[in-house]
Amino acid sequence: MINRLSLSNFRGFRSLDLELAPITVLVGRNATGKTTLLQAMQLLTLATADVLASGDAEVFVRADGTCVRRRRQRVVDPNWPAGLGWRNLLHHQGRYKADGFEIVASFSGARGLRRGRMEFAVRGNEPDLTVEVESTMGPPLAANPAVFISRIHRVLASERLLLNAELDALRAAGRHEEIVRNGLARLSERSIARLNGALREAQDTELVRRTPINNAPANAILEAMFRRRGTELELAASNEGLLNLTTILVEIERSHERSKDGGTLLLLDEPELHLTPRVQEAVAKRLAKLTTAGHTQVISATHSIEVAHQLGRRLQGALYALSDAFSHPRRLQTEAEAVQVFGRTHNLMPFASINWLKHRRILLHEGAVDYLILRNCARGYFRDQPHGLRRFEEWTPVALNGAQNAPASSLLSSLFSSDLLLSLDAEDRIAVVSVLDRDYERKPVVEEISSGQVSQKRKVWTRHSIESLFLDIEPLAACFSALLEGESTGVSDVGQLVSEAVSAANRDPDLLEHAEDELADVLRRTEHRQSKDAQKAARAAVRAHPEIWQRGKDRADFILDRVRRALPTAVQPKVRSTIHGMLEDIPTDRFSAAMVPDEIGEFLK
Repeated sequence: MINRLSLSNFRGFRSLDLELAPITVLVGRNATGKTTLLQAMQLLTLATADVLASGDAEVFVRADGTCVRRRRQRVVDPNWPAGLGWRNLLHHQGRYKADGFEIVASFSGARGLRRGRMEFAVRGNEPDLTVEVESTMGPPLAANPAVFISRIHRVLASERLLLNAELDALRAAGRHEEIVRNGLARLSERSIARLNGALREAQDTELVRRTPINNAPANAILEAMFRRRGTELELAASNEGLLNLTTILVEIERSHERSKDGGTLLLLDEPELHLTPRVQEAVAKRLAKLTTAGHTQVISATHSIEVAHQLGRRLQGALYALSDAFSHPRRLQTEAEAVQVFGRTHNLMPFASINWLKHRRILLHEGAVDYLILRNCARGYFRDQPHGLRRFEEWTPVALNGAQNAPASSLLSSLFSSDLLLSLDAEDRIAVVSVLDRDYERKPVVEEISSGQVSQKRKVWTRHSIESLFLDIEPLAACFSALLEGESTGVSDVGQLVSEAVSAANRDPDLLEHAEDELADVLRRTEHRQSKDAQKAARAAVRAHPEIWQRGKDRADFILDRVRRALPTAVQPKVRSTIHGMLEDIPTDRFSAAMVPDEIGEFLK
């Protein structure tokens, strides 16, 4: 298994150091370097295997007992390697043009391979290649076979039986269009049965005839005949979806069969091509199972949410995002980060987000500001409880933007038991929490509904919106005090300033009138009251509890502005004019539980 990959001046990467896992998934926009990373691993593993198999390598033992095999050779073919051309592998940016590149990989595994290094240098017009392989002492080693799978558009119509060495070389070079039948010929009957089960489930197709290797004379033309809905078709006449699916399934079964011999390194470049989302998910699950025994390593570049979800979310998996062209990949630690990254390349409506994240915890909220407030409250509330903060970060936020968020939340909830979601495995669980503003027509509620594999909770705040919860004297004064700590304000009691601002908001005619009109309109619509009666009831409710009914954002603007204007001009810029801005600016070491309203604290717990 490759544990770490380092590049220097290779194609678009000036330098890179990347830690790899048993399952590593690379995501990001086109032309960011995902395929380049696979090509680097492919190139190094080919060179490493070549040196280990050759008899002309220099061999010596270091003082620490490490066995080193090294070979240096001239590169005379301008199209090396494999038609890419070595000039296309050199890093070039602006005026800088490299005169060579280096690829280094660290290995672990039973074969004793420890490190491989490939250095290509151009000195004058005579490029040369040095490959160095480090291993533990012992018998001659062979590198784990690497298999590179890219898109397939067609296959040879007259594929002949190949020797094992020829087949492995073409497989490692990614030339699967020339070897699919050879792969089928070498599978056991048990593997063919598993392959057919996958084909029937995915495309209602099965392999009905193939040339087994023990029945094929040397250089024989191999047969591969499929049947779909009663019609037989030869592999060469199949669509691209079947070609790509068959290729991947063959390599999965080959990896199963070779696991006792040390396993396989599978390098997959967009394995989702020409496959439906449901089939992508099924294939990714099969790939993930290969790593369970610890023999096969899967490294995939993908644009597929299904592939990234099934592979990257595994305990032994790592999900990396390349945000810009040939930037250093950023490891995505939470599902929230993953949703953000895929949001740049996919139209991630709430349905799509939930479908991808169905195995985890989903937090449905009204808008970006609401989540910013909750996230910052969690940062402070769990300041001394790292486990609690990690648990909060496991929840993936999905925004319910728009005016009709309550119906949207109910609609989304109904989907969890519908066929619009992909089928759940028996061990899968969905946990969903929706949190909504009270506004003028919802009633405060905390309710829980559990059904089968789905657990749902719904929370409606007791005040107009989440900002309203902060507009009491204690939490707001604590926030101001934390932001102004160490500043010369001339204010002896911040709480008194906040108290005066809150009292002024409670009496403000504009805030009161707007709230009364909004609430009266709701009473007319929902309770069918006469206009005069609705206005009277609304006025009584708002005047009795302005902290509940005044619009949260407007009330917050009023109170914060009044407190800020009471401060010296020099320190006013220290305090932002929004609740979420204030919380964002409070240093973590100054955050206290007093800044978090009790209702939000209970919700976080």
